[in-house]
Amino acid sequence: FFFFFFFFFFFFFFFFFFFFFFFFFFFFWVLPVRGILGQLCYATVEMFASRRTAGPLLGRAASFVCPVHPGPVSASTRLLSSSSTPSTSPSTATQSKSIPSTNFDGMLQGYSRFRNQGWEVERARWKDLATGQSPRVMVIACSDSRVDPATIFDTLPGEMFVVRNVAALVPPYEVGGGLHGVSAALEFAVTQLEVSEIVVMGHASCGGVNAALTQRFENSKPGRGGFIRSWIKLLDQARERVVAKHGREGAAPLHELELEGVRQSLANLRTFPFVPERETSGRLKLRGAYFAISDGSLHLLDESTAKFKPVIPVAKL
Repeated sequence: FFFFFFFFFFFFFFFFFFFFFFFFFFFFWVLPVRGILGQLCYATVEMFASRRTAGPLLGRAASFVCPVHPGPVSASTRLLSSSSTPSTSPSTATQSKSIPSTNFDGMLQGYSRFRNQGWEVERARWKDLATGQSPRVMVIACSDSRVDPATIFDTLPGEMFVVRNVAALVPPYEVGGGLHGVSAALEFAVTQLEVSEIVVMGHASCGGVNAALTQRFENSKPGRGGFIRSWIKLLDQARERVVAKHGREGAAPLHELELEGVRQSLANLRTFPFVPERETSGRLKLRGAYFAISDGSLHLLDESTAKFKPVIPVAKL
């Protein structure tokens, strides 16, 4: 009788505990977080996206302890999810319809993710950055939405001083006429922040370089392409060299002008007196780079040969 009572009591207790645990777990844990498996997959995608998503990843891990609804999908996750959709490389004049984009409301949702997750995790870093910056590298890149330097180089805030403009161009040194946005940024980076490296990064399918090659805005007035025409005249000399060798038609002259634009900007950088002065003393190094959008490859300029060589990425970091 004692054995039977003990067995019945143990079985009843086990069954009640199991049912209560399952009920509580399912209705108060699984449903609010839209499934443990979903959260795990989401966190895994975030982990492999980039080190800049470490904050969101920790936020996801925390949600297993304190269940919350996941917010809108992060930019890195949207990018990864879109990679399974076949698409053709967009031309310089058209917009790809297969790549997800966002409006300002979506950007505000991104800010909420950043403020609630990334900023919280990196609070100490942001506290240090509030007192000043000390980047070692200045990057001069194109304004093109597809070639964000922070994404390509997987950097954190405070690690790069960035200037972006149409076609990643650097004007030559001059003291008269006009406003000198690039010159002011260059002067600030070199003489005040004392960066030790400057990277000029061009890219494939550059609309500004294409406009320079085709001269599509040659007779345009300001507001109809005239400002673009005036700016890309910085590529006139490079264009003449490329056209003389490759002509105007086809992909080859565009690609060559994109590379030549980087070389031209490096040459223009050296017209600023404070640049070669620091180069000579070893305090500053100039680098040319080129990013191929279609395959995600980065190429660096070897100035001894004037050739661009692909960077071989380390398999795992």
